Amino acid sequence: MPNRLDAEAAELIETTLPARMEAENTAILRSRRSLQRLENKGRIQLNCSGSEFQWSVLRNELTAVPYVSGTVDYDPYQLHQGAVIGRRGYIKGVSIHKYDKLMNRGKEQIVDMWKGQINASLASVRRGIQGALYENGDGLDSYEGLETIFEKYATPVVADIIARPGDTYAGLSTNPGSVGGTWTTALTTKPNAALLYDWPDGTGDALFDHWSPIMCNWSSTSWPSGTSNTFPSTCEYVLSRMLQWLQLSRGMEGAPDTVILAPALYTDFKNAIRADRIWPVDAGDKVDFGLGPAINYEGMLCWTEYGVPANTLYMYRTEDVDLLCLESALITRNGPWFDEGNFTWKFAADAPGNFRFKNPRNFAKAYNYAAA
Repeated sequence: MPNRLDAEAAELIETTLPARMEAENTAILRSRRSLQRLENKGRIQLNCSGSEFQWSVLRNELTAVPYVSGTVDYDPYQLHQGAVIGRRGYIKGVSIHKYDKLMNRGKEQIVDMWKGQINASLASVRRGIQGALYENGDGLDSYEGLETIFEKYATPVVADIIARPGDTYAGLSTNPGSVGGTWTTALTTKPNAALLYDWPDGTGDALFDHWSPIMCNWSSTSWPSGTSNTFPSTCEYVLSRMLQWLQLSRGMEGAPDTVILAPALYTDFKNAIRADRIWPVDAGDKVDFGLGPAINYEGMLCWTEYGVPANTLYMYRTEDVDLLCLESALITRNGPWFDEGNFTWKFAADAPGNFRFKNPRNFAKAYNYAAA
């Protein structure tokens, strides 16, 4: 029958495909420390359902008032709101025409043809997932990576040590103060002059920055005197300040544990701390999983990996990232099956899902937003 693979070849393909699929799903995680750590922390969720991913976000906190006697306020308060992201995905199909099969008769030839096609399909989807963590998926069909939450309101001036967040993520504004709240304005020199508030320094209520990430300008001219506006000169100030801002906003129990740097910045950072006689301590997970070098710095694991945008570093807590998947595995198969309309056998690998960042407030990025 023209719509059937050679029986022995078909049996061999079906016998070997499950192991190949398992190996490919393992390879997704083992070659990226960022994804491996998600698995270790139980942050990969399989068999999700629905056309959207929804979760509840704490947007405000109640404030106790001084009281001795009198009337107590029992008015209702809206403390939570819903965040929603869509289902995204990666897919790649391949095919073998009937005539290709006829020109490659025999079990071995057919199996070799399918092996090459299937491996290429699986590898393309694997690369899509591995690189997605650092992409901006806004308005696209790809996963929504970290860059999705770090859209700026406007380009800061060179003296600003932060850029002002100014977009939406999961349907909610990341612009501080856009939905209300209060923040101090006492500082003479604001972290961002155009914002007109002391944020993220100073103090205020939870509503003001409940959905706002930190966007640090490592090339600012306002870092301590004696530094130039190059990353080797500012990196220790930048990482310490970012860590401080995130700790103050959510408390020590939710402190960040991850810093991922672009390759050039990672080299500059290591050289800088060595020059200060702060010798980096190697992390042990590279031995277990064949991963690249990593160092511990102020309680955070710092490393670089393929795909991190140039001049960029990210800081966050692993537990605040979820990799969501609608299937029972990150990558699943469809086929091989015969399409009688064009006499081809077809196969596709796909990965429907998305990344979820529980609250941008718990994430920070550093970049040369306004180089001198």
